[in-house]
Amino acid sequence: DNLSWEDIRQLDKLGFEVGNHTETHPDLLKLTKPQILTEIEGIEQDFKQNGIPAPRTFAYPLYHDSVPAAEVLLQKGYMFARRGVTPEFPDGDNGARGPAYDPAKHYPLLIPTTGYAGPKWGLQDLAWAVDQAKSGKIAVLNFHGVPYPRAPWVSVEPKVFAEYMNFLRDQKCTVIAMRDLAKYVEPATLTKIPLRREQGSFASGTTYGVDSSGKVH
Repeated sequence: DNLSWEDIRQLDKLGFEVGNHTETHPDLLKLTKPQILTEIEGIEQDFKQNGIPAPRTFAYPLYHDSVPAAEVLLQKGYMFARRGVTPEFPDGDNGARGPAYDPAKHYPLLIPTTGYAGPKWGLQDLAWAVDQAKSGKIAVLNFHGVPYPRAPWVSVEPKVFAEYMNFLRDQKCTVIAMRDLAKYVEPATLTKIPLRREQGSFASGTTYGVDSSGKVH
């Protein structure tokens, strides 16, 4: 269910990126900037105590991103941060499609998720997300847990996850960690893109239903 620090150390030794996801997984929209800073630095201290390199990428808890939070991350020197699928796409909170990351317009600390897995997200959604990776855009994928019993709405069974990975292999996709974006695009510390949230009809923190016709309700 949960990883121990020994598990995390082993992942780091195997070459996996270990990013920052805050100390206590709070709703950052409800915190002040000093409180956000405390959350970010709390996990950094845990990393240091456990011999894990300082993180330079971030994932917003609950997908609740904001400009103030991004400003704190920039102050700390973070390169990239991943948000959810809103405000451009609805989020039914059980797997969803989202925008492709466009380095020409998306601020590096507000990178959208193109697809995250869950009970109502399948191979056809993965194929759709991969198809968005064109004209300089990047498909950003999120798998919360394989499986994740405590959060079944974002859990993926190992057999299904293997099918997803086989699809990426068969499509000859180049799969990288968030930190490796620096090989291809400018990080927040160098970008000239203005820090602003994208416009859209779907608010972060709101659950939407999408029926079989694609209608949002």
